[in-house]
Amino acid sequence: MRQASLSYRLKSLTEHHRLLCAIVQAQPGIVSSVLLERYRQQCASSGTEPVAARTFLRYISKLLRLGFLKEQPVARKSRTRSFFVAEALHDLALNGG
Repeated sequence: MRQASLSYRLKSLTEHHRLLCAIVQAQPGIVSSVLLERYRQQCASSGTEPVAARTFLRYISKLLRLGFLKEQPVARKSRTRSFFVAEALHDLALNGG
């Protein structure tokens, strides 16, 4: 049941949300600034208009809130975060969710 719910929520996300998940899945531990850079590169190569930086941060927050991504601080008092695909999303992708 939980996996079906995750699958539905993943399919209901925008192309930009799914792109962010794919980038993090390809590069576990990617830091926020590099994630934004890779996201913009992927958008440019696919001819898609990237969202603004503030919207990017809202999208990341939503993916964290929904449980698709996990984050860790890079350093003790740093605002920089590294991102990982949550176990549930990883399992979903492996099972063809």
